[in-house]
Amino acid sequence: MKRKLILAMAVILLACPMVFASGIDIYFSDNAIKSETGGSLSDSNYHNYLPPLEFFYAPPGGGGGVPAPNSGGVAAGRKADSEVGPYYTHTGGRHNYPLSTLNGGRLDIRVWKNGGTAIAQLGNYYGKTSGACSTGLDFPIPLNITTLATSYKAAVPNMPVIGVITEALTRTGDTYDLNLSIPISYDPANSEGRPSDGLREIQDVYMLVTYPDAHTETKPGSPVGLTGTPAGTYKFKPYAHNWFGTTEGPEVTYTTGAMGGAAGPVTYELKRKPDGIGLNAVAVLHTVPFYVSNSPTDANSKAAVTKIRDLIAAINAKSGANNTVTTFGWMVNSEFRGLYLTYNEAGEMTGTPTVGVTEGLDTPLIRGVSYQIGVHRDVEGGVTFSQ
Repeated sequence: MKRKLILAMAVILLACPMVFASGIDIYFSDNAIKSETGGSLSDSNYHNYLPPLEFFYAPPGGGGGVPAPNSGGVAAGRKADSEVGPYYTHTGGRHNYPLSTLNGGRLDIRVWKNGGTAIAQLGNYYGKTSGACSTGLDFPIPLNITTLATSYKAAVPNMPVIGVITEALTRTGDTYDLNLSIPISYDPANSEGRPSDGLREIQDVYMLVTYPDAHTETKPGSPVGLTGTPAGTYKFKPYAHNWFGTTEGPEVTYTTGAMGGAAGPVTYELKRKPDGIGLNAVAVLHTVPFYVSNSPTDANSKAAVTKIRDLIAAINAKSGANNTVTTFGWMVNSEFRGLYLTYNEAGEMTGTPTVGVTEGLDTPLIRGVSYQIGVHRDVEGGVTFSQ
């Protein structure tokens, strides 16, 4: 009898072999999907695998992956509902999507803030993450998503700016060649001082270079290197491009120094937008302290600046008014710092920091930092920084 039982069990095991599944197990915690400002978005908009939730498979060896965020609807390449929906469960405060048919590679996930018939559209917000898929007979790899924010905005890039320009003299035989390195500084979070308006993805950056003899060239990438270039006055204008268009940054005028590494005068335009405040990006390329033009009539007049207060005062003086600058912002470790400026009848300024900011008007300026300056009137002729 015992022998017959063992034989019967062996037959059952042969008829029902163990099944190992590769792939990925995705777990969304309840209320894991957030808006760009951190608020929870309704799970009922996403589960069970509704269109604002997108899975894309990138197999080993390339291909697949997340398509561009401007398709105007449900993106091509999205895993079909029939491949995902039937296996969905919701237990223990988690939404589970087991995808056991994926053999190696990567699964990319994108979520949109707003659903409807046109999900991937200009102005919508999205978030993304990814996880590896197991191969062969390995168990699926779990991907636990406790927070996924729709931090990106489907929109043109934020404003790029010219970073710290460096010079070097290299000897070739009995002569010296001048080499310039001009980086494009791009912060996807707040290049225009908008901390809650979404990150922006970019595809590429490029620069329009105007040489001392006035001829121009477009240079891709960053930093742009000019080797064996003539001394003189240059103009550099940065551009950032993505699927939705191109954003141009402020043009910088730069005069080469007599020695490698010396920073020449740089002029920034400060403009008001027709519908209100104009935000202008300026980069401190000089060693602090440096000088800033401070007179609308005397081109030789300039003030030494070391602090935020000094720079604002010089800009106001250059504009011919005592209250031109209205906002002053900068980034610290990807976090926005900002001051709102108010003035009394005597022209004395008060800087009110944004929430959580401790820095004030007496904060030292730092070489290499890009600052965003808001003005409510044009500063004619711009302001010139010099050493």
